[in-house]
Formats: sequence, structure tokens, C-alpha cells
Amino acid sequence: MTIVNNIGKELDDVSLGWMVGMLEGEGSFVYKKNCSPAISFCTTDPDIAVRMHTALPSSTLNGPYSGRDGTKDTYYVRVWKRNSIRYIVERIMPHLGYRRAIAAQRLYDACD
Repeated sequence: MTIVNNIGKELDDVSLGWMVGMLEGEGSFVYKKNCSPAISFCTTDPDIAVRMHTALPSSTLNGPYSGRDGTKDTYYVRVWKRNSIRYIVERIMPHLGYRRAIAAQRLYDACD
């Protein structure tokens, strides 16, 4: 399965692999009772934030948020739309490690 990104182009295998790797390392599949489900990604690198925002369909990019006590600024990329979350999870699930796959499945199920 392919992913069509925020600018209407299909991600090639390398870009898909990069996105999955970044979500494995720095991403979250957020589902908590009484909260909106989301795929969330946080980084201090603005170029990586823009690249992830471009890759993730229907994502928002927020930041920079000033770091505390002289730490680096932080950027957040999030997907809130339930149909987009399902679309993304369906396509990345085969590439996720066990722990992230469980979290992604829980998030997917919450988006029914």
C-alpha cells in the first residue's frame, strides 16, 4: 500500500521507510480516555519537522516552542483526523515493531 502525502504525491519506499523509522523512534500513537486520538511526532530539528509534516497526510505542524532553561526549540507534527489516522496506520502497520504496532492498533480501533 502506498501513502499519498500532504502535497498529493505518493511516498516512495525510501520515504515511507524514513517516516516509519522516525515514528518508531520519536513518534506516539496517542489514545487516552476522554482525549482525541492522534499520531504525534516531536523534534527539535525544523527541517525534520517540515519533512514529517509533508509526509504525513492531513498533519499539522506547530512550533517552534521555546525550550526551557536554554534547551532547543521544539516542533510538533500531529494527525488528528480519524480517517487520516486509519489511512496512515493501515499502511505503516506491517513495518512497525511489536510495541509500536500494539499502540497503533489500539489507536486504529479507537478511530471507528
